[in-house]
Amino acid sequence: MSQATSPARDTSVVAPGTLDQQRDLPVFVAVAAVLLLGLNQQLAAGVTTGTLVVAFLAPVWISVLRRFRFAVAINLLALVALASGVALTQFQGDRGFDQSLATGFALVFLTGIGGLGLLLWARTVMPTYQVAIVFGLGYLLRVMQDVASSPNPWKYQLSVPIAIIVLALAARARTAMPTVASLVALGIISVAFDSRSFFGFCLLAAVLVLWQRRPSSTGRGMNKLAVLGLICAALFALYSVGTTLLVEGYLGQANQQRTVQQIEDSGSLLVGGRPEWAGTVRLMADHPIGFGLGTMPSAEDVLTAKAGIRAIGTDTENGYVNNYMFGGHFKLHSIVADFWATFGIAGLALGLTMIAALGYCLIDRLTSRTASGLVCMFAVLGIWDLAFGPIYKNLPDVMLALAVTLTVVNRSTDAPADKSEQASA
Repeated sequence: MSQATSPARDTSVVAPGTLDQQRDLPVFVAVAAVLLLGLNQQLAAGVTTGTLVVAFLAPVWISVLRRFRFAVAINLLALVALASGVALTQFQGDRGFDQSLATGFALVFLTGIGGLGLLLWARTVMPTYQVAIVFGLGYLLRVMQDVASSPNPWKYQLSVPIAIIVLALAARARTAMPTVASLVALGIISVAFDSRSFFGFCLLAAVLVLWQRRPSSTGRGMNKLAVLGLICAALFALYSVGTTLLVEGYLGQANQQRTVQQIEDSGSLLVGGRPEWAGTVRLMADHPIGFGLGTMPSAEDVLTAKAGIRAIGTDTENGYVNNYMFGGHFKLHSIVADFWATFGIAGLALGLTMIAALGYCLIDRLTSRTASGLVCMFAVLGIWDLAFGPIYKNLPDVMLALAVTLTVVNRSTDAPADKSEQASA
């Protein structure tokens, strides 16, 4: 039952229209805050519009964390990780320290973690699909500023916010066809614009959405372990089929050439496509406690990482390794790896907890047949970004993925429209 048709109000105590105003104010605040969070416009010294609304509304969103699975654990681990990152800087010997780097990273981190809480609070006052649309619009406005100078606007700027908006709109349909059609269209565009991984996410999400709509004689969900096995099998099948299509040239000549080269260099498309992890593993073995907030890599750290990358057949004498990855900072092209390098073991635990949260809640929704296309797409994308995405670019994607995927501890805390969506999913 919607709030508009709730039981009669005591108008003898409250003036007419007062309750409507009390109800609408949180929605108005949530829309404005989520839009500013998605926009995340830089203001000064690393502070963004997202930073401001997260800080200003902290008392509000902190109060709702306990209503969502994993939310309290993620926030507590984030506090421990931040303290660990500060402490680790005291044990780095002759490695350099950059205060502006420390401040900038801390602000990005706190905006991301706080932004998750803000989006979860917004879910308690408005439907999840509306939260996603508003966030996606703000996100789209932000990336449009970089489209003109981008070598591939779809791949690097437009694909994620457009997918958020389109899939959120499709989630309101009574059938799965608008969602599946949207995912197919997004996948085709991704192939055309050289975005191999995003094509894979679209394909996997479409499979999961269709699988949920399969006929069932009992009307009951599957065992969670069975669903996990099904997802793993689907991932393996899609990886095998996708690799074959790429190698055979069915997805374009440019994709074919790069795929073949990566497989020849490393023996695997996954390893060859993300060689940064080979360097990260070497660094973890050499310095397992991490490096600390604002710590700069030493010449020995750079040599250690390069040795790991060269071991899989990837060249290291280039601007990407020397400038992007280790140009006065650690940028390991993985949110989990960056958490470890900056916050140590606590950061690694935080990243793994986020992966576990996305995986568990996705499986929970699939077993109950309540996973929208938005959830299917962004839960998988969030896990990928945690493992293989750069933190400065992809932490907002993970924030949104967790916000729409985390399940409520008590269904009564969901916005009314969310209940109706889940009932018809």
